[in-house]
Amino acid sequence: MAPRASLGVDGPIGTFAWYGCDNDWLCIFEHANFAGRKLQFSDEYWHDLDEWGFKDKTSSWVNNQDGGWTGCSGSDSGTLGDGAGDNRNMGACSASGNLGSYNDRAEDIYG
Repeated sequence: MAPRASLGVDGPIGTFAWYGCDNDWLCIFEHANFAGRKLQFSDEYWHDLDEWGFKDKTSSWVNNQDGGWTGCSGSDSGTLGDGAGDNRNMGACSASGNLGSYNDRAEDIYG
C-alpha cells in the first residue's frame, strides 16, 4: 500500500514519514540511527533477508505500521529472527536506533 499523501504546490506533503519510514511500512536499516541502506515491508509473512543481500546487516528499525491519520493503534507488530530461534519483537509505532547485542544478527523478518 502506498503512503497516504496530498499534493501541495511543491510536491507531496503529509506522507507521515518517521525516521525515513513511510506510514504503513516496517523498515529496517543497515546502520544504527536509521542510516544506510533501507528495506521496507508490509506483508504479514516471513521474508528471508538474504534475498536482498541484507542477512546479518540490520542495525536499526522503524515500525510505522498502524500509524497515520488516526494515530497508532498498536496492533501491527513485526519480528526479526536470527535463524536460531532468537527473535526480537518490533512493536507497532515504535523504533530502535541501536540493536545492541542483536546488531547484524537478523536473517529474516515478519511484518
